[in-house]
Amino acid sequence: MKTKVAVIGASGYTGGELIRLLLFHDDVEVIKATSRTNQGKKISDVHQNFQGYTELQFTNEPVEDIASDVDLIFFALPHSKSMDKVPKAIGKVKIIDLSSDYRLKNPDVYNEFYTKHCSPELINYFEYGLPEINRNIIKKSENVANPGCFPTGSLIALAPLAQNIVIDITFM
Repeated sequence: MKTKVAVIGASGYTGGELIRLLLFHDDVEVIKATSRTNQGKKISDVHQNFQGYTELQFTNEPVEDIASDVDLIFFALPHSKSMDKVPKAIGKVKIIDLSSDYRLKNPDVYNEFYTKHCSPELINYFEYGLPEINRNIIKKSENVANPGCFPTGSLIALAPLAQNIVIDITFM
């Protein structure tokens, strides 16, 4: 049976690339893709490289309704936008957040470098999603905070040093 997936924020670059990857994954069925500004349009009208690959249309359904229809929700929203929507889905469905909203374990650090976090009580429900380092933890997790490109490049380079206790990266 295929995993039923929704992509919240599917009309942006990250959402489009994610859908591209998911459409060709044998074990996944993308059944929901949201966009506030493109509601009702076919995904291929916005991401023209999907012509002939999907007839799926963007919706603007509430996250809590989507959570009851899928096995997994990807949040492909800009930074500080997922934290408004994640509380409506957490505990109902598996979540992978591609923004920075749940990456940092310390809400004070998040507040300092981003903006005030509006759901800091949920931060500890997320595992840091760098598979090169946390693969086994991610497999067991209900909620994953995807790392950004700069942390990924840096941490992959530093991981061998940390594994050999040359440096400490326990802040993750």
